[in-house]
Amino acid sequence: RFSCSMCGSCCVGVNVGPVTSDVIVQERFQELARTRPYKKSLFFSMSPEAGESDILICESRNGGCIFLDSRGLCEIHARYGELAKPHVCRLFPFQFVLTPKGIAVGLQMECRDILTASHGKLLSEQTEDLRRLVRIAPQLPIVRPFVSLDGVGTMSYEDYEQLEHDVLATIASSPTAGFDLLLETAAVVKSTFERMNRPFSTE
Repeated sequence: RFSCSMCGSCCVGVNVGPVTSDVIVQERFQELARTRPYKKSLFFSMSPEAGESDILICESRNGGCIFLDSRGLCEIHARYGELAKPHVCRLFPFQFVLTPKGIAVGLQMECRDILTASHGKLLSEQTEDLRRLVRIAPQLPIVRPFVSLDGVGTMSYEDYEQLEHDVLATIASSPTAGFDLLLETAAVVKSTFERMNRPFSTE
């Protein structure tokens, strides 16, 4: 589940970018620049490494993105809609991973209001929105048909999926928390390793 709570915290304390050329509509940003209560450029360029193209980044003000208004909300979104925002803003906090069974969708825990936001709309009810987002996502990380949890042996992706399901079910049903819950989930992993006749390291 995820529905943005519009807390604005993902736009604070980070450099918002890269801003791709398809997002830069001159008329919009000229209008935004004219209505700013202060004189400052809207973007700056970063050169990541010698020979690579410059990356355009949103300027900051008071530790946050320059496009945040006095309520901590995005002025670009308010004036021109979600599709006008930089891709990185539209994608956060979703992450997409290419698996042997298709694209898996997850959430980055860097969302500072994730506890509230994770009570929102089911991801399965946001399929069309997610399909639009995956089209603007950068190159997707790939999960191979075989996965290693310990750097020694591998398991099939299907076995890994079952293990993930079992671990999440344990977390969801357990009355414990903290280290005790960690021990419970470790026991689930250990039993999986034992079924595969493999040693399980407590590390």
